[in-house]
Amino acid sequence: MALAGWLIGGGPSSGERTLALIAFAIFAQLLITSLNDVYDAPKDAVTAPHLPIPSGAISRRQGLALPVACGVALLALLVFLADRPVTVAFVLLTMVLGAGIGALYGVTKSKSYSALLASTGSAGTAIWGWLLSPRASVGLLVVLLAVAVTHGIVMNLVNQVRDAVRDPDAGNFTLAVRLGSSRTLLISAGFRFTEAVLIALLGVAVAAPWRAVILAAPLAALAVGVARAVSRRQESLGSREANDDILGPFWFSTFLAEVSLLFVISPPFGVASFVVMFTWFRVVRHYYRVRVISGRLTRGIVSDGDSGADSAIPDQPPSGPSEARPHRHLRGEYDL
Repeated sequence: MALAGWLIGGGPSSGERTLALIAFAIFAQLLITSLNDVYDAPKDAVTAPHLPIPSGAISRRQGLALPVACGVALLALLVFLADRPVTVAFVLLTMVLGAGIGALYGVTKSKSYSALLASTGSAGTAIWGWLLSPRASVGLLVVLLAVAVTHGIVMNLVNQVRDAVRDPDAGNFTLAVRLGSSRTLLISAGFRFTEAVLIALLGVAVAAPWRAVILAAPLAALAVGVARAVSRRQESLGSREANDDILGPFWFSTFLAEVSLLFVISPPFGVASFVVMFTWFRVVRHYYRVRVISGRLTRGIVSDGDSGADSAIPDQPPSGPSEARPHRHLRGEYDL
């Protein structure tokens, strides 16, 4: 999204400034997600006890080290990229507003509009990319923001389905909990289709409507996801770690939609992003599942009151809130 905002705003497609923009986007994403991990740690202890902070691998205070470091790097890159001080001020203002909306989202996850609040993450990065560019094509920015909002809504709804089994234990009665997985995924499919239409309109606006053929890829993945969703009952869903079979096509459709957006704006960037992101996703996602979700991040994590024998975090989180307290005692060394 940051690259899309940069490119439609007239930012160069190569050079040190473009590399700095990519680094800026990466640090921004790390800052957002790491702060979210720290903020959500108490509820994650119920819904995702395998994560580093709830599991006790690191403390919340230690968890703040990453967002602080990212914030320093982000500020340095912002000063380098901005053309004048007022640009720095505008970007920082949008970051503050985004943080405020993110905090509001954190306490309103049970509301029907929570997915809209969550979409500010993708919309914010698009705005930052555009603000740091020469800021051409305001009309294209409006279309891009519409794409970013629908994209963020889809991601949040799919994640709601992923977490629907455990969210009620943490007091989050999200749309997916109330409507069920199949209905929620169908709603997300509608937003994904809307996003595809908006990306196609963006292709028309940049005088390259033929590039919209790339949208067949995310829509095909979406069709597979919808077929799987409607063929299953909600009761067939397991824990958040066990739903890859039903949710995988939706996540893959999201990845392909991001690639398609860049391809419509700039085919070379679209192809390059596909290669880099697909490789990154395959490697890191596998590492994440093996080392973190399957409980192999640490060797011998035992829960409070355990007799002292080594025990790994189970593949499935505990079934009830009373059993889902975070693991606090670490024994052994990191097995990285």
